[in-house]
Amino acid sequence: MKFFGVDAALVLPYDPRSDRVLLVEQFRTGPARRGAANPWTLEPVAGIVDPGETPEEAGLREAREEAGLVLDRLIPIFDGYPSPGSNTDFFHCFLALAELPREESWRGGLAEEDEDLRLHAVSFDRAMALVGRGEIEVLPLQAMLYWLAHHRVSLRDAAPPSGA
Repeated sequence: MKFFGVDAALVLPYDPRSDRVLLVEQFRTGPARRGAANPWTLEPVAGIVDPGETPEEAGLREAREEAGLVLDRLIPIFDGYPSPGSNTDFFHCFLALAELPREESWRGGLAEEDEDLRLHAVSFDRAMALVGRGEIEVLPLQAMLYWLAHHRVSLRDAAPPSGA
């Protein structure tokens, strides 16, 4: 049996000045069908690449639609197959440097797409603690956070000071 998937753009917004990342929390049927105690997963901003759209364009659009973030550009992190043994999905993963809102949590998503998203701007250290405790189970987000762990110091050093 073959499963055909889609190309998707995944974006991890990161504020190097405050050292915070944006996590998207939403209900997912996969964990619910497996009987997960909490079927609300923490993920990066993500969405399908529409026909005629580049992965970068899709990532910028999804950041605007899901989180209200208007971004100038995306930094490519990596691309790859999340589950090559069972489908053809291909993920284009990006980091976005962004000034995240001061509030810690808010709602996002498009009503016309029936999105009920909870957005959380959390410290990088807290996000990594969530990975360590098994509260972030979405492998692409884990990989994106580990990429950020490797590049975080240089990104913070290159960030302009607040108000610049």
